[in-house]
Amino acid sequence: MVKLTKRVVDATQARDGDYVIWDDELPGFGLRVFTSGKRSYVLQYRSLGRSRRYTIGLHGVWTAESARQEAKIQLGRVDTVRPPATMPRRRSRSLAVKSHPTMTRPAKSRSELILLRKMEIHRVEFRFQP
Repeated sequence: MVKLTKRVVDATQARDGDYVIWDDELPGFGLRVFTSGKRSYVLQYRSLGRSRRYTIGLHGVWTAESARQEAKIQLGRVDTVRPPATMPRRRSRSLAVKSHPTMTRPAKSRSELILLRKMEIHRVEFRFQP
């Protein structure tokens, strides 16, 4: 492990497989070197027990120092805000249209719900046309 500087990044060579050079100064910040010779800055962190890897950007667009600053910002967001990838998904068993007075049963599928909503919108538009 070394501190990632322009000199270190420019000296990296492509190998048979992808590899990551980790930075000494900032834990989780590193340089990923692809077999093609492309290099990108990455940030690896843990959130709710799962390891995540965030790609900051390609070397050339980002310098080592600017990528390190961006990594610090992203790490701050991980610590204070729950990352979107870890947000629980809302699950619903059935969908219901409550705006139509004759509708007494829940919609069986999402497509049926969309169709019923379109029909209701059409009724409202037709009713209020001048």
